[in-house]
Amino acid sequence: MADKTEYIFEKDFWGNWKLVPKKQDNGIGWLIVLLIVVVIVCLAIITLPLWIALLGFKMVKTKRYYAGIGSLLALLYFIIDIQNRWITGFLFLGYNDSAGQFTEGLIGEKQIMYVYIANGIGVILGLVFIVQAYLLNKEKNSTSITSTASETASDNSQTANSFSVSNSKPKNTSNQLNVVLGILGVVFALAVIYFSFNKKDAPQENTNNTAVENTQPIINESAISETTNNDVIEQEHYEPISQDELLNFVNQYYNDISSDNFSAENYFSDNVNQYINRKNISPSEINSIHINNNEFVNGKSTIINNEINFDRTDGDISYYNYWIDFSCYRKSKNKFQNCKVKVEIGIDNNNKIKSYRELEVTDLKFTTDEVSISRDPRSKDVANVFYDVNYTLFDLLTDEPILPNSDGQYDIWYSSNEDPSPYNIVLSKTQLSNHRYYKFKTKANCVQWCKNKNSNN
Repeated sequence: MADKTEYIFEKDFWGNWKLVPKKQDNGIGWLIVLLIVVVIVCLAIITLPLWIALLGFKMVKTKRYYAGIGSLLALLYFIIDIQNRWITGFLFLGYNDSAGQFTEGLIGEKQIMYVYIANGIGVILGLVFIVQAYLLNKEKNSTSITSTASETASDNSQTANSFSVSNSKPKNTSNQLNVVLGILGVVFALAVIYFSFNKKDAPQENTNNTAVENTQPIINESAISETTNNDVIEQEHYEPISQDELLNFVNQYYNDISSDNFSAENYFSDNVNQYINRKNISPSEINSIHINNNEFVNGKSTIINNEINFDRTDGDISYYNYWIDFSCYRKSKNKFQNCKVKVEIGIDNNNKIKSYRELEVTDLKFTTDEVSISRDPRSKDVANVFYDVNYTLFDLLTDEPILPNSDGQYDIWYSSNEDPSPYNIVLSKTQLSNHRYYKFKTKANCVQWCKNKNSNN
C-alpha cells in the first residue's frame, strides 16, 4: 500500500524552501507524557518516608534527626492516605466514585507491597538517624562541659588573687533533643488516637451455606474501615425481629435484586444512613445504583452458616452481621470473581433497612472460567471424600466452598482417619475426584480437624 504521508514546503536554516513531511499531531503523546509525570509525582509523594530519610545522608550527623522526624510525619500521611484512598486509591487500591461505581487502581493492588517496603526502609533509617543524632549530641555536650570545666580551673589558678569568677555556661543542645522527642511523642499519640477510631472488624469462622441469586453492584476489594460510636448500647438478648423473619427478609432482598422488578422502597427506609460507601441516600438513589451497575454482572451470593447474627442496638436501629460468598463476572477485568464479604445491616423499628455496609472482603480470587456453587445431594463427608466434578467441593470442617485458582487448579489441604495430620497438594479437577481423602480449604481448617480427631481417639 502506498505511503500516504503528507508533505509541505518549509524554509531551512539558510532560508531555502524544501519539501518535508508534515508534522503529525502529538496530542496523544503529550497526554501520555503528562500521565507518566503525574504517576511519578504521586509515587514520590507516597514514598516520601524513604526520600526524606535519604536526605539525612546529606546532613551533618548531629542534625539528622530532622530527616528522621520528616520521615515519620510522611509515614503518618501515607497511613491516612491509605485510609481515605487518595493517591493510594488512584494508583493501587481503587476507589468508588459518587455513583458508587468501583474503579480499579491504575497500577494494581498487589504492587503496593513495594511501597510498603520502601517506606519501611525509610522509617527505619529515620529512627536510626534520630538515635544517632541523640547520642552524638549527648557525647558532644559531655565533652563541652568537661572542656569548660578544665578551662575554668586553669583560669582560676592564674588569677588566685582575684575574686572574679566567670558565670558563662556552655551551650546545652540536649534541650533541642528533648523538644524533638516531645514532637515525636505527640505525632505518635495523634496517630494512635486517629486509628483507634478507624478499626477494622476481624473475620469470623462460618459454616454451612445457602445460595441466593443477586446482582449486588458494589463489592470493594479491600476492607472498609468505619468510625464507631462510643455511645452504642450493647444488648445481647434483645432482638426486635426473629432470626427466621430477618433471614427471609434478606433472602428476598437478594432475590429481588436479581430480578427486573427490584424496588429499593420495599426494603429501605425513606432516608438511609449508609448504603455500602454512600451516606444519607434515598431509595430512589439506590435504585439508580442498581440500574447503572455495569461492572459486577450476574452476581451470586451465598449466606454462610445460613444465619444472621444480632450485634447491637443504637437508638431505634438494630444491627446484625453475616458473611456471604459472592461471585460475579467483572467486566473491567474480563474475569469471574469470587470472595467472602462481611455485611452489617441495620434495621429500624419499621423493619426497613437503615444501614447496609460491607465491613470486610477476604479470599478475593479471579478466574477465567465461570464458577457456580452447586451442592452435592449426598452427605457432607461422602461428597467431600468422593468428590463429583459436577458439584462444588466444600470444606469438611467449615463447609465453605473450595474453588479453583486462576489456573483451574485446586490448592487444598487434606488428611485421613488413619493419619490425622495436615498435608498440602495441588490438583486438577479430574485428579481431585480421585483423591480419596478429607479435603480442607485452608491449613488452619485441616489442623483443627486433625486436633479434634486426635483428641477423640
